Amino acid sequence: EGGAGEEESFFKDDYGEGLVRFPGTIFGGVRDDYRRRWRHVSSDFTMAWNRKTLSAASVMFLATFCSTVALGSCIARHTEGRIGLSEYLLMNGIAGMAHALLGCQPLLILRPTGPITLILTQLYALSKLVEVDFFTLVAWTGVGVASWMTAIAGLELSRHIAMLSCFAHDVFAVFVSSIYVVDGVVGVVGRFQESAASAVVVPLFALCITLALVSVAFFLTYLRHVSHVLPRSVRFLLSDYALCLATVTATALSYACAEVEVERISIADTDNNWMTVEPTFVGRPWMVPLLTTPNATLAAVAGFLVAIPITVFFYFDQNFSSLLCQSKDMKLTKGAYYDSSFLWMAVFNLIGPLFGLPFVTGSLPHSPQMVRALTNDENDAAPPAPAPTHEKDGEGQDSQEGESVEAGGSNAVDGDGVVVVDVAAAAVCENRVAPFATYALILLSYLVFSDLIQTIPVAAADAVLIFVGLEGIFDTRLWRRLS
Repeated sequence: EGGAGEEESFFKDDYGEGLVRFPGTIFGGVRDDYRRRWRHVSSDFTMAWNRKTLSAASVMFLATFCSTVALGSCIARHTEGRIGLSEYLLMNGIAGMAHALLGCQPLLILRPTGPITLILTQLYALSKLVEVDFFTLVAWTGVGVASWMTAIAGLELSRHIAMLSCFAHDVFAVFVSSIYVVDGVVGVVGRFQESAASAVVVPLFALCITLALVSVAFFLTYLRHVSHVLPRSVRFLLSDYALCLATVTATALSYACAEVEVERISIADTDNNWMTVEPTFVGRPWMVPLLTTPNATLAAVAGFLVAIPITVFFYFDQNFSSLLCQSKDMKLTKGAYYDSSFLWMAVFNLIGPLFGLPFVTGSLPHSPQMVRALTNDENDAAPPAPAPTHEKDGEGQDSQEGESVEAGGSNAVDGDGVVVVDVAAAAVCENRVAPFATYALILLSYLVFSDLIQTIPVAAADAVLIFVGLEGIFDTRLWRRLS
């Protein structure tokens, strides 16, 4: 009975009166998203003056960067070097910064995900099967995906995700999070399988680095719940930077045994030229030719056909990510936005593949983790706030001003209709600076700070994948019910 009540409340608060607002016009949902978000344009930047901004940006940089590095290395192997880490980091950084500044929900983390890596792998296999250029096929697939996603955003079909139960949401979140755990474990096991019997010390030392990072990260993360150890402010500060401190510890440990060879992250061969941007596949132009490659017409037809199942998957992946990072439990004060984010994914998935870059979509478990990283310490254990109240605006629609006080804040609207956010009362430091800084660091790691990033051992990247995946599983309602 309690579970059914929780599920009913979830739909009512997050969808029944939030997402299921149907203005009845083409792209009415997108316009409604921007109308509601515009009221918060000032606080999107003023709320960044908080220590949570720096800690969230650094933690999410490591979590997102290491995941992208692992997937970029994986796709390079599976496509025989056609696409790789350079494209993954560029797309992650550029698209992310654009969405952080222009999107209605900047806290939604977008990136080339594990399933997208699998999609690109299958597209490469298809290109060899039908004898078309791989990049041309991906570009035409992007055109098809963007067309379908634009239609979905225009018709506001994202609202139908509410037909699925909370159990389905959690199962999908656990499934995606488990992919990161499996990728990390596969990296650990793979080193033992690839090493000779006489050189077992190398994978053993790498395993020690992985275990050290995961252990330190979990210890510092849960230090905030141990009241009898250290002052409260120190415990919460260490917990905020748990993943950063664990990564530094693991990197320092990797230099402890100079006689043991340690594999480290390799970003790109830029010949030590600062700000060098080169594609993984040497010699190819950045702009993909759509009509001049052999069998270009066949590539266009195949691209539009395979775009249909890809769009179906993106529908669930994107909307589940949006839903889980904007649910009532997250205590956001600036409303929930779905149609505009879906439209932005269409734009990115059109432009990116035209330059040989991968697709992007909302990421689990990173999106909910970004919101939790920005959650104020005093609200970490706070119960969900009461359901928002809704009043009719001048257009006869729900004004949803209640969303602005959903977390228990005391926001008000000034004479110009701009929402004044009570920063002290807000449960989450919602701002655009933290996600923008996250993506900027990812882009700079490729363009400027590659030497520093390449000191991090690959075993540490595997550990970050394991930690992020486990954290994502532990954060689901399904796990809380089982435990």
